[in-house]
Amino acid sequence: MFAASLLPAGPPWMSSLATAVYWASIVATIAGLDASILRRPWIALVAILYAATFAWNRGALLLPDYLFDTDTERYVREAVAHRIQVRHLGFPVHTFSYPALGLVGLIVQSAVAGALLLATFDALLKRLGAGVAARTVTGVLFGASLSLWTLSSVVESFVPSALLLALTLVALVRWIEDPNRANALAIGALLLAGAGMSLENLYVLVPVTAGALAARKPRDLPLMLGIPVLGLALWIPLVSRAQGPGFYATWGDAGFSRPAGNVVENLEHFSAEYVQPARILSPRRHVETLWRVFVMSVRGEPGAEPSRYPARMTRWSFLDPGQLACAGLTLLLLVLAVPTIVRRGREGSPAERGLLVACLAVLLVRAVFLVVYAPTQSLLFALPSLLALDLLLGAGLRGRARWAAGALAVLVLVTNAWVLWDAQRGASNQESTSKAYEICSATA
Repeated sequence: MFAASLLPAGPPWMSSLATAVYWASIVATIAGLDASILRRPWIALVAILYAATFAWNRGALLLPDYLFDTDTERYVREAVAHRIQVRHLGFPVHTFSYPALGLVGLIVQSAVAGALLLATFDALLKRLGAGVAARTVTGVLFGASLSLWTLSSVVESFVPSALLLALTLVALVRWIEDPNRANALAIGALLLAGAGMSLENLYVLVPVTAGALAARKPRDLPLMLGIPVLGLALWIPLVSRAQGPGFYATWGDAGFSRPAGNVVENLEHFSAEYVQPARILSPRRHVETLWRVFVMSVRGEPGAEPSRYPARMTRWSFLDPGQLACAGLTLLLLVLAVPTIVRRGREGSPAERGLLVACLAVLLVRAVFLVVYAPTQSLLFALPSLLALDLLLGAGLRGRARWAAGALAVLVLVTNAWVLWDAQRGASNQESTSKAYEICSATA
């Protein structure tokens, strides 16, 4: 990721080589942490499903902000211009291969990342003691959630970020069980990779700290947390020098007296129109955010306009029978899972306790973030919360609760298949779909 961000604009094979080495290192990392993740027989089928989701109408992906505010069109444009955002230093390792691989090549990478994320999720559930039935229904629920399914089928940084989060949790468990320096370095490297994918991912330092402290193994914490901080202190200036003037510029600059000249100003300018701290004091905003993240980002609302979803909330968003069923079943499963989760936290191994506390920390940190930051774009930022919640649900599923989880999984799978199909059909009625294809071909 570091090398890809410093490569000069040149022959497409250079970026493609960096992409190939990146994916080889991802596979090697997974094999080193838990080789069983790669042996899930359904990984290829899930990747094919994600990659084929928008095969009927790829032009829908190139309509700016059309699909739930996703930014495939912008990332393609930036790949052609060889432009890197300071907030996504390492994401070019995916996107800069566009001139050689085309849009389909980028989507395949997203699909593979989504499939690996689901496999890592299943491995974490198994580590928490979940049986095959619980892992199956919870895996379908997580894998078919509107957020994961959509973001694994477009070009975005959120799924690779969630994959790095899940791998960090696997590495945390490994380190708690064997707290040697090599395992601590692995966590630090994964934290740096996550921060390189998106600076937003610095929040992962909190769950890692919480999990380590809960397992009563704080040794090497300074090393783990210091690697991403020191790494970014080196990485950002080098990319800035390679990119030249305008590296820190952002679309929020228009509201300030001068363009952003460093990473702090970039974040201030970018966040000015998104961050609303006063929302944290409003119970209504918390309820709306919870609904957007754990209902509307899980089960899509049929007939909703993709470009306004889930930003626009109406009375029907709360009263739709399918959404009520999704919310009710999720709440029921959470209530039923609590006793088992508490028992595992008390009687389980230090690794299990550390993983459970890390998941709780993800939910708490993200709850504050999602309420304050870009609340209308909750679907984009929902994945860490959904990952943590579904891990807790799966770990606590017992007896007949698995039937309720199965019903919820089927509801989510069937509804979202229709929602994503309908989004493509709606895009085909817009004249700009063909124009998007033309723009993409011309820039390539």
